[in-house]
Amino acid sequence: MNTRTRSPQLILSLVLALALLATACAGTSEDDTAEADPTAAIEASEEPAASSSPSPTETPSPDDEATDADEEEAHDADDHAEDGQPDSDDHDDHDHDEDDPSHDHEGEELPEGETVEEVDNPQPRLAIADAEAGIVRILDLASEEILAEVQTTGPARLTETDGGRYLVASMYDDDEVAFIDGGAWGVDHGDHVHYYTANPEPVGQPVELASPAHVVVTDESVAIFADGDGRAALFDEADLQEGDIEEVDSVETGTPHHGVIADFGQTRIATVPHDDIDGGLPNAIGVADGDEVTQLAECPAMHGEHITSDGIVIACEDRIVDIDVTSTGAEARTINYPDTFAAERVWTLTAAHESDLIAAVNETGLLLLDTDGGEPTALELPADAVTMAPGPDDTAVLLTADGSVHLIDLAEGAITATAPAGPAVDLEDEDAIRPTIAVGDDRAYLTDPAAGTVLELATNDNFRVARTITVDGVPGSMLHLGDDPR
Repeated sequence: MNTRTRSPQLILSLVLALALLATACAGTSEDDTAEADPTAAIEASEEPAASSSPSPTETPSPDDEATDADEEEAHDADDHAEDGQPDSDDHDDHDHDEDDPSHDHEGEELPEGETVEEVDNPQPRLAIADAEAGIVRILDLASEEILAEVQTTGPARLTETDGGRYLVASMYDDDEVAFIDGGAWGVDHGDHVHYYTANPEPVGQPVELASPAHVVVTDESVAIFADGDGRAALFDEADLQEGDIEEVDSVETGTPHHGVIADFGQTRIATVPHDDIDGGLPNAIGVADGDEVTQLAECPAMHGEHITSDGIVIACEDRIVDIDVTSTGAEARTINYPDTFAAERVWTLTAAHESDLIAAVNETGLLLLDTDGGEPTALELPADAVTMAPGPDDTAVLLTADGSVHLIDLAEGAITATAPAGPAVDLEDEDAIRPTIAVGDDRAYLTDPAAGTVLELATNDNFRVARTITVDGVPGSMLHLGDDPR
């Protein structure tokens, strides 16, 4: 063999082979790839182009298409607020690696519903019940369009289900409960979230219940207590996707009263009516076994409850009762009010679902409580409290009678921002329709019933008024929909 002649040819062949292999593996341009492999350009042209649709919370313009990527990334979130658009998080906060089995969603079905679509980002909406008419309006926050007006028998109080998709509209004076698909929700997959929309619409037919009041949502069920006959009706949220509004169970206490029940599966916590209750407030809380409720703890004039990470907290006239629930039973402990709260109890407990950090108010004070331990903290308020709503990241937004709003950091136990927002509220006028609050990511929404408007306030910018939204009718009970479920 003539090695001097063949070695350069062999080396040249190896170099060409390696060059072709590197070109096929590397991320080259289409022109370079076509030069190395004529079929590559054909295959690339058959692949669909990546979507360049704007976020649903942005308004596209002809200039947007000419804006380069660097300028788009430099946009500040406040630009959306100035335009009256709420912020939204990018859905692609993780890599959809086709080779990574943890992101393999092949065969994954969409949630039930003819109009369900998966979208890239949260689609924030407001559900607003009219305070004087039987209408629940679903408002798209990006366009300010009323997507649906769901008819109800009368004015309703709204409660969100655990999955965030459905609303419970309870009508105390009309002895009825309706379920509504709000049409905007997210499903947490651990390292990422899938977002969905659907046409907002009623689910099934309304359910007759005698004066339905407290609605308690847990992982197990939606439990609605009917004050008129002391009966609690339980519904499975999963059934709502099928349009099925059948009760899955019930608890009959046998005595009309303003009560509550919370379903934890093997253990159910319920109020215990006393002999002379006459439709009023119960004085004890217990464990329900079928229709029999065995007293667990005293709770004079019980009113106000919140589901925590391991049970339920109940507000009483002279104390707070914290109940830890297990599959085999429950254990209660008493938390005493601070001295500054001794003269005036709390009636409502406010916190994010299953959070252990809770806020409550009496007429002039704010109570902050961590059920994991420690003594409750009492803070003075500049004016009487009107209403409060939970926000993300262990926060809450409080409205006081002077028209000011306050951002509360429950973890720090402090009010971190205060600003004037709406008109003063006359708490002596019991017939007046009071403002309500709903909170989303970096935004709080405050109704003005007299003006028929909703203020959008930037909670990340000292409650700057981002915009004023005009709604039909008289805005009453309100919920923010389409939140990131994480």
